[in-house]
Amino acid sequence: MASRYLLERRMEQSRALVLRPGLVGDTDAIAEIDMAELRAEKLGPGKLAGFIRNENVIVAEVGGEIAGFCVLLYRPERLMAVLEAIAVLVNFARQGVGRTLLEAAEREATNRGYRSLQLHVRADNKRAIDIYRRSGFRRLWRIRRKPEIYLDEIVAIRMRKRLRPSDKQLTDTLSAFMRLLRLRS
Repeated sequence: MASRYLLERRMEQSRALVLRPGLVGDTDAIAEIDMAELRAEKLGPGKLAGFIRNENVIVAEVGGEIAGFCVLLYRPERLMAVLEAIAVLVNFARQGVGRTLLEAAEREATNRGYRSLQLHVRADNKRAIDIYRRSGFRRLWRIRRKPEIYLDEIVAIRMRKRLRPSDKQLTDTLSAFMRLLRLRS
């Protein structure tokens, strides 16, 4: 009985979800997921390699296999991060991989000091839109045609979420404010 429990536990651990930065060796696998799951060619191996070198890619692995990824870009002039892409292989769907990647993207953007996270989603992807809404994203506007993003020129919806600063950022801001007050007195 105990050995069966240990075997099941080991199998469960080997299927654990692990998040990590994207590696250059992941480029082809991520490009395949991008094409298969997003029905898009917006990334491609060349762009992906650049995003990976700039540490803009988060990879989700399950049992050593890449289950999904997200690409996070930054617009410092607007204090806004952009979720450029997020995709999960269909055989890992409805297992929390996408939600975990979304939470990781929010955490990463917050830790870097960004105040909002923006994304676009196909208007016909109702399930993703519902997930984003439940996660606090609000619809901004519809984008009529995005042939540079989607292969089939579908309508997309742009969504945004305001990010709450981390406790460390709040502490740092308060400390800086207190130092400023002391300098003035």
